[in-house]
Amino acid sequence: MGLFDGHKKKSLLKKGVNFEKQGKYRDALKCYDKILEIDFKNSNAWYHKGLSLYNLGEYQRALDCYDKAIELNSEFTLSWNNKGIILSELGEYHEALEYYDKAIELNPEFPSTWNNKGNVLNELERYKEAVDCFNKALKLNPNHASAWNNKGNVLEGMGEYEDAIKCKDKALSIDPDLVVAWYGKAKILEKCEKYDEALEYLDKVLKLDPKHNAAWNNKGIIYSRLEDYEKAIKCFTNDLKKNPNSFRSWYGKGLAFENLGKLQEALDCFDKALKINPDFEPAKEEKEEIYSKSEASPSSPK
Repeated sequence: MGLFDGHKKKSLLKKGVNFEKQGKYRDALKCYDKILEIDFKNSNAWYHKGLSLYNLGEYQRALDCYDKAIELNSEFTLSWNNKGIILSELGEYHEALEYYDKAIELNPEFPSTWNNKGNVLNELERYKEAVDCFNKALKLNPNHASAWNNKGNVLEGMGEYEDAIKCKDKALSIDPDLVVAWYGKAKILEKCEKYDEALEYLDKVLKLDPKHNAAWNNKGIIYSRLEDYEKAIKCFTNDLKKNPNSFRSWYGKGLAFENLGKLQEALDCFDKALKINPDFEPAKEEKEEIYSKSEASPSSPK
């Protein structure tokens, strides 16, 4: 390989990485493919190609690229780690653990792998091991906002709400724009029946991300619990504008209408929920309850 080819590869790699940073993943792929035309055994190009494909949602092709990078360089820690990320997103948790463990074996000082492993252990309900992983990540990098947030998720799952909130607060002190931490704190406050505070944090979520459908849905649920059904309906409607297939928001909106005595509107919402998810039992039960009430009453649903 000549000096010119070596310079060209470096230039293409730099250009591709810049495209990645801009979210221009198709353009980045073109750069990496050009590198591979020159040097098919370039593990960096295979790794970055996998990263771009992952960001495009092409998981199987991304896995193939990481496999190629690992085949060419068995000590390529990031390829092991990133393959674990994809496998965990596909729900292949046990296999993902194997890749994270290999990445940690190669580089035990990389906090993000400990964080990723902790997330998988949390999914497997191995909570104590998950907390240990997050603690290791935070020992390596005390300002790892994601690790603080994820540790909070585990503590929430263990019912340790006060400590979970402290972790969320620590994450937010590091990264005030971390939407998942604002949302996670709101969910914990909701579980603690601190509804006013939960609504405050959901509003912060929506300020940062107005299209956060789950936040609109949760606001609707809280307003329903507070018996403010008109506000609940507005929240569910906002969610449905952006996510019309949210059967849970159709169901929540139906419940709010039912509590306002608007039974026909409620039935319409339950029907829409069941059209999206025919096996959603709560909507079936509410419909049956409305019909049983109407049969006992001289008037039909209005």
